[in-house]
Amino acid sequence: MNGIIRIDGGALSSPYHLGTYTVTREILQALGQYDHINRYVVYTQKKASKLPPHYPHLSYQSLPFTRGWNTIGIPLQELLAYWRKGGLYLALNHAVPPYTAAPVISLCHGLSFHAHPDAYPQSHGSKRLEALTRAMIARSSHILVSSIKVSQELQDWYGVPSSHISSIPFGIPHGFTPSKRYKPKKILLWVGSLHPIKQLDLALSSFSLLRQKKEYRQYKLVLIGVPQQTRLPDSVMALGHVGDKDDLHKMYCEAAALLVTSRYESFHFPTLESLACGTPVVSVQSACIPELAPYVTTVDTDPEALAYQLAQVIRHLPVVDYQTLKKQFSWKSYSSALMRLYRTYGDTVAS
Repeated sequence: MNGIIRIDGGALSSPYHLGTYTVTREILQALGQYDHINRYVVYTQKKASKLPPHYPHLSYQSLPFTRGWNTIGIPLQELLAYWRKGGLYLALNHAVPPYTAAPVISLCHGLSFHAHPDAYPQSHGSKRLEALTRAMIARSSHILVSSIKVSQELQDWYGVPSSHISSIPFGIPHGFTPSKRYKPKKILLWVGSLHPIKQLDLALSSFSLLRQKKEYRQYKLVLIGVPQQTRLPDSVMALGHVGDKDDLHKMYCEAAALLVTSRYESFHFPTLESLACGTPVVSVQSACIPELAPYVTTVDTDPEALAYQLAQVIRHLPVVDYQTLKKQFSWKSYSSALMRLYRTYGDTVAS
């Protein structure tokens, strides 16, 4: 296919460079670097944060919508693009508008709301996400997921045929590599938020048990993504949002390990970022996808088990095979896989 792919870049307006923002930015940068055949038009909002690097075949179109972005703004713009028969629409926000002028390839970000509805607001949180997911499935010609875990869940929970799903793991985010510039410190990292799905209490309990042992009493637990005003023990520090990639890279390189305690993850960029910096990861099994499991120390959801494995990792410091990791989690491979899908679905005219 040699055509125009229109992309939902609404997540670039997020003030916090986490989750969907990171996915959108990294995919756009990868397509800019590796796909020199197709042209891309990215829909953005006026308040979009710093955009990915400029590439001649990738342009940005700011739409005058913030509210009704997916239900009004994009459908209106797609009506204007109707004359461009063919092409594709790439939905990166786990949401597909009610109208597009071309077939849709969508990205499903995971189904934690379905697996753990109790962790979401009773009012409309999980119900809204459930409705968005069913609409995404109904309106998509093909669905992208970042792990075979999510692919199986779509098949088991929503009856999506396996032929309608492509599992393509994300690449290592740009800028995260091993570095000898930084020396290890007595620091453990935890990256997340106060959302119940992240189980911060489990991380705090595990760290408290670890510090009961004399040799680990000088260690600090640093929380990234947790508001600084959060009340915490003296041995725990909350940094809030860390937006600078260089600062985040430095923190990963200096940490003894990353602790992951989520009840559910569909991929988890912090795990991959930490491993790419050479820092080992100790994770509960529910937070580790099959593709990352060979690189990670996984344990049951138990504070004592986590504390024990953290001690083992600190003591023995397992070596991360960066070259193998880089080959398996490659944005170049991701872009190539997307281009193959374009050839399958991009020549069809939307009905």
